[in-house]
Order: sequence, then C-alpha cells, then structure tokens
Amino acid sequence: GIFVTSFFGLTILWCIFGKVSRVLKFFSIWYLQKIKKCVIIYTMMKDNIEIILRKNGLKVTKPRVEIYKFLKSTYSHPTVEEIFSNVKQTIDKISYATVYNVLNDFIEKGLVKEVSTSEDAKRYDGHIEPHVHLICKVCGKIEDLYIDLSDVEKEIKETGFKVEDIALNVYGICKDCQSKAHHSIKSK
Repeated sequence: GIFVTSFFGLTILWCIFGKVSRVLKFFSIWYLQKIKKCVIIYTMMKDNIEIILRKNGLKVTKPRVEIYKFLKSTYSHPTVEEIFSNVKQTIDKISYATVYNVLNDFIEKGLVKEVSTSEDAKRYDGHIEPHVHLICKVCGKIEDLYIDLSDVEKEIKETGFKVEDIALNVYGICKDCQSKAHHSIKSK
C-alpha cells in the first residue's frame, strides 16, 4: 500500500516535472503501462477539456466533452459503436451521426487519431503522443507501447522526407492468445 502510494506520487512528479533518474524513469514508464492510466487523465477537469476544445477552435458541447473525456480515459482504441454506447450512458439523446461528426472534428484538429487495422471497423485513439500499436491478429486487441521514436523520425528526415506523422502498427499475436493456443495444444 505505502509503496504503491509513494510510487504513484513519484510517477505524478515525473509526469509533471520530467526530471527523474533513468532508473526511476524506467519504473515510472513501466508502472504507467501496467496501470494504463496516468494521473493526468484522472485529474482532467471539465474546464481543461473546454480549454482544449476552444484552443482548437471547437465549440464546447456536451457530446464533444463526453467523447473527448472517454477517449482520454481509455486505452482500448474503441470503435464508433463502443464510443456511442459509452457516451449514451451520460447523454441519452446522442446519435451515431453526432459521434461521427465529433470524431471527424477531433481528427481534423489533431486531438484524436484514427487507428487503421486489418479489421473492417475503424478504431480511435485519444492518446496522440507518438507510440507504437501492437495489434493482435487473432483477437484484434490493440496495445500501446510507449518507446522513443525520435531515432526513427531522425533517420527518415535524413532521407529528405518531410515527416508529418508517425503511425507504427506492429502485427502479431498477443500474450493472451498465445497462452490460449498453448493451453489448447496441451489439452489435446
């Protein structure tokens, strides 16, 4: 209990100040990936969302606030249907058209990224900082991996190519599906 609380406090400081030793930084990143929630998400106030929307030239509406809040609070890379059913819990009279329109506005302003996978359904990511998507070819789950992509960007720029965005998707089989396959082979 005390270790987790202290470590969580240090993680908060790292998020805010960014000046912690390499070892502590490694454990902070590890901790954030395991928990998959950063304290910034939990402390994000409605006012902050409104400021973000206004800074991007968007009118503050309840659907925009709720959709943005949901996308920043999840790492599941939801589909439109999943976003709709989550937001419908707080906004009873929301429509699919509204969700699509809000998502298109967010994508256009760079607040949300569309994640392309081999599946038919588009998925959306509210975490726009550079990261890698690990996409399972069996179950379709998408996991985020936060690694430094600056070397990749640097190498690309050296070719004379102007980088506007980096979207790195790695396809494979997740631990859960590997474990299920291993267990089903053993039980035969």
